[in-house]
Amino acid sequence: MTEKQERLYWREWGAVSRALKARGMTAAQIAAARHELHETALGFDMGHADFSNEETDKIFATFRSLSRPDDMAAQVAAIRAPRERLLWSVRSLAAPSYATAIARDRFDCADLENLTDAQLQQLKVTLIQRNRARRRKSKVGLAQNSEPF
Repeated sequence: MTEKQERLYWREWGAVSRALKARGMTAAQIAAARHELHETALGFDMGHADFSNEETDKIFATFRSLSRPDDMAAQVAAIRAPRERLLWSVRSLAAPSYATAIARDRFDCADLENLTDAQLQQLKVTLIQRNRARRRKSKVGLAQNSEPF
């Protein structure tokens, strides 16, 4: 869990805690509820610091269902987070025109939004591999140019 996720976790938990208190739960019940909610969301309990991104998304969706039961957008955003993270990843790895060209060539689809999650994952891996190859090639070129003879 990143520092930002940690802060968000405690902010979301604070909202849940206030909602549970408003429903009449005692402080002891609220404290026990946090790990019960981990179990509800994940199927098992574990410390929040060890959550993967996917587990964090599930916890946030569960927390928001309690703290903001009428705010469907917040719950949907938590559910869509893995896809948004994947899109962000692809966009951060390459210029839009380059990523689009590869998507068009590999998947016959130029709009990243229309790719499936599996296709986005494949595109991400392709971009990572091409970036590594470009860096390796660049290092080899620098090493050849720096030889004194």
